[in-house]
Amino acid sequence: MEQALPDTVLLEKSKTVSIEEGFGHGRIEKNICIVHGGLSHIGNKERWKGLKTTIKIESEVFNKTNGKTTKENRYYISSLPNNSMFFVVLD
Repeated sequence: MEQALPDTVLLEKSKTVSIEEGFGHGRIEKNICIVHGGLSHIGNKERWKGLKTTIKIESEVFNKTNGKTTKENRYYISSLPNNSMFFVVLD
């Protein structure tokens, strides 16, 4: 599963994409949420009853105090419908 999620993001066409930007607490943040409905690269998907989507959150945070930018990718699986705005809010 650990490698299957990044593979799905690379190989499947995304269903929805949302971008959220914000600032506060000395940071400027940008999150890109990419939701995929294709599950062909997920092995043993029957183990997750109702699995509908895979989600990738690309996060970039600029710290105003030290001038450093950090980037992070987070991956999720979900039984919720394909709605990227919903996942941006949850993250």
